[in-house]
Amino acid sequence: MFVRFQESLKRCVRVRISEINETVHPHIYTIQKYRRPNMTWQVCREPISNSFSCTCMRMDSFGIPCVHIMAVCVRLDLGKLSESLVLRRWSKTAKIQSENENIEHCTADQSMTYRTRLVAFLQLCKRLARVACMSDDDFKIYSKKLLSDAVFLEIKYGLRPRINVLATTTDNGVKDPVRVRTKGTGRCSQAGASATKKKRK
Repeated sequence: MFVRFQESLKRCVRVRISEINETVHPHIYTIQKYRRPNMTWQVCREPISNSFSCTCMRMDSFGIPCVHIMAVCVRLDLGKLSESLVLRRWSKTAKIQSENENIEHCTADQSMTYRTRLVAFLQLCKRLARVACMSDDDFKIYSKKLLSDAVFLEIKYGLRPRINVLATTTDNGVKDPVRVRTKGTGRCSQAGASATKKKRK
């Protein structure tokens, strides 16, 4: 956990605060990537509770403060992290607290859950893309794997008809299933079926 937090802290130099609006509640800080003015994020800070949120949703997805929130913390010269940035699961007593809690947490808004998962998965895809595109062979291999898995999930959730699965998977390098011998299709039967009939003398 500390190593990941340390990486976010180091990357603060890659972003800068381009605009600050402290006349509204919560306060809004516009973060801009270094020398890329088209890439911006907004960090909201509630001064009373000292809670933070960012439009990149990294904190919501991974539970780790993003580089944008850390840039605001450095700007405010905070001596320690806000309690809202230290989740319970990262504390030493997380296991004890989880054992004492038997209440199931259900999310009513399924669309919010989907968006949270989507953001988290896109972060993983970006990480894979950076290394998979370094060589042509790796690019072809992982492209075929991802496409094959995507077709499988599309069929699973009814987004693609099953009739297209054979042609699609075959074109993308998925081999035919292994044939299993059943009763009556042994070597003797195959030899007898393929052998030509001998004429009587």
